Amino acid sequence: MAPDDSDQKFIHSDLETTRTEGISSVQISIYRSEDSDWFLELIAGDGNSTVWPEAFETEEAALGEAILVIKDEGIASFYGKAPNSQAK
Repeated sequence: MAPDDSDQKFIHSDLETTRTEGISSVQISIYRSEDSDWFLELIAGDGNSTVWPEAFETEEAALGEAILVIKDEGIASFYGKAPNSQAK
């Protein structure tokens, strides 16, 4: 389960990046708390957010998953979902 950000301080990965296809973009956010594995969140240009329910052991694994899903589904697939929706 993704962390609750109410009182936690997060460590963001240096691997965070933005990917663009045409006029659509998605921010790849990879973060963890001091005592957790890495969480993956994709934030579309329209503000919709998709958070993976499982954590990743490494930030590289989280980035690899993001790139794979973007390649398979396309950036546009992350637009128009309910905010903070969970990944499949």
